[in-house]
Amino acid sequence: LIIGLLVVSGLGAIALPAEQKTIKETINISKPIINDKQEYIEINLQESNLNLIESGKPLLPKITKVFTFPFGTKITDIKVTFSEEIQETISKLIEPSPEALIVSSIYKTQTNNEKIATYDDIKTYPENKYIYRIGAGLQNGEHAIFLTVNIYPIQYTPSTNTISYSKTT
Repeated sequence: LIIGLLVVSGLGAIALPAEQKTIKETINISKPIINDKQEYIEINLQESNLNLIESGKPLLPKITKVFTFPFGTKITDIKVTFSEEIQETISKLIEPSPEALIVSSIYKTQTNNEKIATYDDIKTYPENKYIYRIGAGLQNGEHAIFLTVNIYPIQYTPSTNTISYSKTT
């Protein structure tokens, strides 16, 4: 009887293979909208919901997608693929991102005279076409896993003053 109980209780310890799922989403990307802004140009995309803002770097559109999974989900592989790359020469440098401001009553913001960006230290910006972050939190009172994917559909090469983009991702 004791051996039988040990065998039966040990059956629960057998690991079952985890269910694997693949999520695929296609984003059609429109042609970048280029606006002349005196010394610089501004680049926008219809599909963009935010901008990539890094002080002293070009201000470029980005697309952010957030995927939610049940708590305990193990995300093993993230791939973002892009269609054929299109290159376009632009007439001016891209508008720089604004400087970060300290919001405080103690610190006074010093305004520099408008200096023209050169981007001499940049080969291609951004270097990667996407980044992702995995985190945990609450959604509707339930624990969940969040996968945030930031897609940078436009890359800028200041030395040749060209932008590269794809029609789909």
